[in-house]
Amino acid sequence: AAVFLAKIDRHAERLASLVSDLLILSELEAGEKPPQLAPVAVEGAVGHACALLEEKARNKKINIDRRGVEGVPPVLADRGKLEQVMVNLLDNAVKYTPENGSISISAKEADGMGAILLTETGIGIPPKDLPRIFERFYRVDTARSREQGGTGLGLAIVKHIIQQHGGSIAVESTPGKGS
Repeated sequence: AAVFLAKIDRHAERLASLVSDLLILSELEAGEKPPQLAPVAVEGAVGHACALLEEKARNKKINIDRRGVEGVPPVLADRGKLEQVMVNLLDNAVKYTPENGSISISAKEADGMGAILLTETGIGIPPKDLPRIFERFYRVDTARSREQGGTGLGLAIVKHIIQQHGGSIAVESTPGKGS
């Protein structure tokens, strides 16, 4: 009975996450809540995301190096939405980076905009999948994705938030070496 209850609990949590992500994505696509722009410390937003995912990374012995955002000037953004972007990106990086891997986060200015770079030693993404990874529910490897959890909406949410801020997102990856 305990195994059955644990399974029900896992499915209920997954369904709750899916509903939550669908609501977030729906709001973003409708444009009903424009970003509340204010100066945001990049180091603080990255630190918040790292704190939320610290245990998950530690369990896989993944080192997260965020020295690249220390002392970076503030960016004009919606703090909550920027933190959501960082959490979603970091969660994916931890999920798809094997044990003893590493993740590094840095920031720079590019063409008058703030650019945040997240690099990981994960499993990588095949070139044919790169153009589609920001689509809703798109999964590179459905079996592995199901095993890792998630809703398949995280990167779509990231793309919409960044576009709402007038920015863009891109990915470079080499299968077996990271992104």
